[in-house]
Amino acid sequence: MDFDRKYELIEPLPGAGPDSFRARQTSTGREVTVHFLVGGQTPENEKLLARLRALPPDSMARLIEIGRASCRERV
Repeated sequence: MDFDRKYELIEPLPGAGPDSFRARQTSTGREVTVHFLVGGQTPENEKLLARLRALPPDSMARLIEIGRASCRERV
């Protein structure tokens, strides 16, 4: 299933770094935060993704998914 069917972006969140949005997971109605990593596959983004994938199970449980949407990394 593609990103646009899984999540409804509600509003952008302020701040530097990733493009972050308040969103709704369509399958559950749960409010979530979606982060789009800026700049594509940069060394910095790859390091961040590696750190996220290495999180301990209790922390990893808070992430719904890590993937690619419209050619952008998302968390």
